[in-house]
Amino acid sequence: MDLLERETVLQDLAGHLTAATSGPGRVALVRGEAGIGKTTVVEHLVELADPYVRVLVGACDPLATPRPLGPLMDLAPDLGEAVGTALRGAVAGAGHPGEVFECLLADLSGRPSLLVIEDVHWADEATTDLLSYLARRLPTVPALVVATYRDDEIGRTHPLTMLLGTLAGYRWVSRHTLNPLSRGAVARLATGHAIDVEDLYRVSAGNPFLVTEILATPAGSLPVTVREAVAGRMGGLSGPARNITDVLAVLGHRAHCSL
Repeated sequence: MDLLERETVLQDLAGHLTAATSGPGRVALVRGEAGIGKTTVVEHLVELADPYVRVLVGACDPLATPRPLGPLMDLAPDLGEAVGTALRGAVAGAGHPGEVFECLLADLSGRPSLLVIEDVHWADEATTDLLSYLARRLPTVPALVVATYRDDEIGRTHPLTMLLGTLAGYRWVSRHTLNPLSRGAVARLATGHAIDVEDLYRVSAGNPFLVTEILATPAGSLPVTVREAVAGRMGGLSGPARNITDVLAVLGHRAHCSL
């Protein structure tokens, strides 16, 4: 997907990476709705990283029973032996997650690193604790930690909301919001396609994922990926919430709360 109207965020993140890998370290929070382009921005940031910077990318999964420290489990082969040993012990119940945190901090201290943890709105408690632990101590290590999350999927009681409240007091934490694309950007993506740009913009609401999937589908057809993505998100709603979305789908794009 083309990187449109994300240049400023990418430039800011690249600047944070340069500063952090020279010390002191930093945290960058990248937020936005599903399909808004968070992963694309991260991929471009990875490409911009200098060769001497170690790149570590892990992700949280939408599992009914989240894996303890799932992102670190994915990264274990790229981390030091001490981290791997502590991680296996913690997962097996023979150790404490705090040992993993300490070993990871020591590992990050030894080499300039870019650590990315995607989709932290799905993080297990141990991963949320890890982010809290690292964020407080990052100024002591040459690393940039980037965490991405869907800000429209966390409520007031969500564990991530509480973590974000804690991070609000750290001056080395930056926040970056990815907004929907403008009409102009949607028109650029639609160049060469026989499609009504205004209609495409209205239907997609400027969401890059929806725009690109609609453009890749024959005219008049609903992309399977879009249908499945919407059905998947609705599957997690309560019965009354699903009833409301059914009504809204008939009413149109927006409706006043009183209605």
